[in-house]
Amino acid sequence: MQPTILPLETLREITDGFSANRIIGEGGFGTVYKGIVGNRNVAVKRIRSIMTIDDKLFRREVSSLMEVNHQNVVRFLGLCSHTIETPMKIPGSQAYIYAEIRERLLCFEYVNNGSLDKRITDELRGLEWDKRYEIIKGICTGLHYLHMEKCVLHMDLKPANILLDNDMLPKITDFGLSRPAGNSQTTSANNFSSPGYCAPENIFGCGRMSVQSDMYSLGVIIIELVTGQKGIPDTNDNILRRWWHRWNKSEKETSLKYHQQVTKCIEIGSLCQKVDPYARPSISEIMSIFVELESMDHSRTTAHESTVGQVQYNPA
Repeated sequence: MQPTILPLETLREITDGFSANRIIGEGGFGTVYKGIVGNRNVAVKRIRSIMTIDDKLFRREVSSLMEVNHQNVVRFLGLCSHTIETPMKIPGSQAYIYAEIRERLLCFEYVNNGSLDKRITDELRGLEWDKRYEIIKGICTGLHYLHMEKCVLHMDLKPANILLDNDMLPKITDFGLSRPAGNSQTTSANNFSSPGYCAPENIFGCGRMSVQSDMYSLGVIIIELVTGQKGIPDTNDNILRRWWHRWNKSEKETSLKYHQQVTKCIEIGSLCQKVDPYARPSISEIMSIFVELESMDHSRTTAHESTVGQVQYNPA
């Protein structure tokens, strides 16, 4: 189904009057409520009324959302743009003025397995490596779609804005603050990006949002998924040692594959956090690296099937 226009009263009804008990998330620009429609759940983002929402800007944001359709991006279901005029008496006078009360709401699919920030742990606990690697690839695939196919910047990419479904498939969300990439040179980052994920050139608001800004945020997320920590590791040795401690030593071929994946993900995450924005890889280059890794794994599997015996790999 295509996204549709939704009446305010419908959204009010399915969220139990925007009840505090239905709140599932809050941000600088709005509150997200859980809506119940029959036996189906949806997420309703209500933009705060104190925020000045330019109608032209809002329509542009909605136009971007209407065109998005990808398994690694949270699906947009509909919107509500509702304005009423309310008479207000001027203090000390018999005269009235009419104040506009605006409601701007966006409705999305409900992803019920929580956000990625709740799953960030070190190497020795939490998600197994194969699941982390698939999440990293899924995030990159979704970002590739936004950047390369829809020319949309996220502007606030972080684990809290990546939701996981029941199959642990990552879905990028909360890019309602996104701007078409063609306007990146006129969009400042100081009101959008979150601390810890904001590119150096944007920290003090002196830079402009660009695809390179999103790539920096992606690099922080990748390193977090590998190590549980932000920042660029000084050495890979301790990281790999901890992962080797966890892996099942009887699966030699699988462990070797994982070793290469971890090493390459650390490399990608570190490159994405280069201070020079133009030294960071593009999302297309990263996707090519994943294809290369899968090709190497396929070649290794084929060689293994045609070779008698196994080559033992021992971690340093």
